Amino acid sequence: MSQHGYPERLSNSSKGFQEDVQSQQTMEVLVETLTGTAFEITVSPFDTVFDIKSKIYRVEGIPVSQQHLVYNLRELEDGLSLRDQSISDGAKLRLVLGLRGGPVATRRLPPPEPWHDLERLFAPKREVEGLAAAAK
Repeated sequence: MSQHGYPERLSNSSKGFQEDVQSQQTMEVLVETLTGTAFEITVSPFDTVFDIKSKIYRVEGIPVSQQHLVYNLRELEDGLSLRDQSISDGAKLRLVLGLRGGPVATRRLPPPEPWHDLERLFAPKREVEGLAAAAK
């Protein structure tokens, strides 16, 4: 009994309920952009990467579809939580924006041969000379 004669409040755990562990744990994550600006976001270890991208959208205005978060040189998957990907408090995530136009071609083409350009320059003159000789 309390000093006022009322029964003391019981905590949720003493009533047989398990407290929501997910809602109590928070951590700070540093997000760094390519321009060098950085900002901290308070997140839960159980938040998915998509949730974090949504928070970044609210802060920075960058559409979620254009955001790519990188941690330890690997891109984070949207459906997995931070805990699933071993990201802890104080981690630095890099925000990279998606490029327009699809993936970059990895195959390198050889430089053009210089004599092909010369042949193209002289080809019209030969055709004109050939036509002039035929007309005589």
